[in-house]
Amino acid sequence: MGRIARGGAVPGRDRHGRWAQWSALVWFGGACVSLAAVYHWSAVPVTLTIDGRRQTFRTHAATVADVLVERAVAVERGDLVVPAPGARLRAGDAVSVRRARPIRVRADGRVIRLRSHARSPLAVLHEAGVMLAPGDAVKVNGERSPIDGRLPAAVVGPGGNRALPAIRDPRDPASRGAGLARWLEGLGALPPAAPVVAAAGLAQEVPGNTAGDADDAPAASDAGRGERGDVDPAAADGPSRDVRDPMTEPVPAADIVVDVLRAVPVSIVEDGVPFDAVVTGATVAEALASAGIAVLEGDEVDPPPTASLEGSMRIAVWRAAPFVVITDGEPREVRAKADTVGEALADAGLGLVGRDYSVPPADTPLVAGMRVEVVRVHEDIQVLEVDIPFATITEPDPSLPLDEQRVLQAGTPGLKSQRVRITYENGEVAQREVLDETVLRPAVDARVAYGTQVVWRTVDTPEGPKQYWRKLRMYATSYSPARAGTPITAPWYGRARNGMVMRKGIVATDRSIIPMGMWVYVPGYGVAIAGDTGGGVRNYMIDLGYADDDYVSWHEYVDVYILERLPPEHQMRWILP
Repeated sequence: MGRIARGGAVPGRDRHGRWAQWSALVWFGGACVSLAAVYHWSAVPVTLTIDGRRQTFRTHAATVADVLVERAVAVERGDLVVPAPGARLRAGDAVSVRRARPIRVRADGRVIRLRSHARSPLAVLHEAGVMLAPGDAVKVNGERSPIDGRLPAAVVGPGGNRALPAIRDPRDPASRGAGLARWLEGLGALPPAAPVVAAAGLAQEVPGNTAGDADDAPAASDAGRGERGDVDPAAADGPSRDVRDPMTEPVPAADIVVDVLRAVPVSIVEDGVPFDAVVTGATVAEALASAGIAVLEGDEVDPPPTASLEGSMRIAVWRAAPFVVITDGEPREVRAKADTVGEALADAGLGLVGRDYSVPPADTPLVAGMRVEVVRVHEDIQVLEVDIPFATITEPDPSLPLDEQRVLQAGTPGLKSQRVRITYENGEVAQREVLDETVLRPAVDARVAYGTQVVWRTVDTPEGPKQYWRKLRMYATSYSPARAGTPITAPWYGRARNGMVMRKGIVATDRSIIPMGMWVYVPGYGVAIAGDTGGGVRNYMIDLGYADDDYVSWHEYVDVYILERLPPEHQMRWILP
């Protein structure tokens, strides 16, 4: 007979109990896994598109409204939901939400706010109940726009191009399907669900707005479920839970502002010419622009361009004159409404200051197209030290031969201080004026003695020895009647200044060096009389005369001997340059 273990425990039964516990746990876990798998695969695939952004996911939601709650998609008045929120979901269904845009219409002193899918200002105004009269105009966001033009594209926030939010953790009540949420609510695990949307209203059809584009409003699976959905008006009683992800949900587009500009009759006077016009705009400037009148820089407008437009208003426009101003060497086109050049420069911010002046002068009447040069003048006072040149005093010395000199006393320059006013015009020195000066050191004059002793000498010539009293080194050229540059029809053609017929033996000289009537000898040329002058014969030059038939060209330095008699006392040059 076997023994019973101490304590009353039976080993076989203990092992059997533990095995049963483990089996129950395994069975329960398998059942949970199976239920989870069944629950997962019972979800249907759905594609959700919001304003062109789409995502495909699986859901247990039963209706379109349930999937919008699950995805935390807020729907407001005027938004289009396709299929209708009450339509039941099937596998592969596509749900589209197209949000209406906030619009403000300002007309006749009123502000009308609405949400709309309208694509043109005309459609917006039709939806807002605002009528346009002939000549009226509109502005969209502050800019003039054609009545039938397209509204600007919507601007969304950072999430505009991102995918929709992924399905949240199953423990998050906002991510569960509507059926599961209701079951949990029945158990008391969740509070009652919020309404589907926070705002209500029906989206009205407007010109240019269809049931939806192919990308954002796909048709429902069957006709019985409807093509588009609108929010139930009764759903506006309570707010929905806000579980949107700010990084993936679009920021609401900014309001589109449509302003109605009523046409009003006005009287316009342009440079004294009156005419009537029907204009639109909020200000005088806008009214003139609507009438095709451009207001340019410098033009004057009364009332001012910023004044509010009123009916039967009189608007005067005085045109500025265009002209060219040259400053610092650079031309610049400006416009000014002025009577004179000076006033025009002041209006253009280029007024004359101090000693500045203009060409033409500032009091010249302004004419369109005029060119005006502005000369900027400024002065500078400088103190300078300047040398004082010494004078040279000459004294005749009968003991010195002619053309010789002797220094009796050397000269010394002095020094003086000057206060000088320097005037600049456009940066260039135009004038120097000595205001005062002080001698710091006086100059000492030089004294020079010059010879007056005439010494006769002899030179051999082809005509025999000739006496001369002065020899000069000169540059010799030659000429003839045909080469002298005198017209052949001139009465003096072919004659020298002393009236003689031009021939060899007559030379032209500078009378301050060799006076007229003096006889000279030029080696290689011969003896000649100084009987002619010429515009190109200056200082130590001598032009040797010829007839046309015996002309010889000269271009060289020669010694010129002045022969025989001395000139009269008043013609005698004791000191040559």
